[in-house]
Amino acid sequence: MQISRSGVKLRQEIQYADDDWLFVDRYKIVAGDEFYESPTVDFSRNHSGGSVWEWRSMEFDERQRQIVKAILDDPEATIRFYGRDYYHDHVVTEVEKRELKRVLDLSKMLGQSIGHNLVSLLSSCCS
Repeated sequence: MQISRSGVKLRQEIQYADDDWLFVDRYKIVAGDEFYESPTVDFSRNHSGGSVWEWRSMEFDERQRQIVKAILDDPEATIRFYGRDYYHDHVVTEVEKRELKRVLDLSKMLGQSIGHNLVSLLSSCCS
């Protein structure tokens, strides 16, 4: 959690991690009746010890909150990461769902509005 003098903002981070680059530039989330497809966006990239990870951090808004709630309710919620030549589907795990729920619960406990919270939601993808 990061807190600044201007307040706290809730942020979402979506991450692809594996042993090979995908060069993600967009993604799609399907969960229950919710569907979100990102525009083409820039992902940050790093690697270490034979592992690579690509991520994007963005402001967490009410639409993202709806998607996260749908992810929590769908046993097969899926994130599709689109790369240059390939794509990778990641089914959100129960562990990831528990962590997402903890963040939503924490933001509620803080009693702050979405625009005044800062917590990182991590949707990590490990093959």
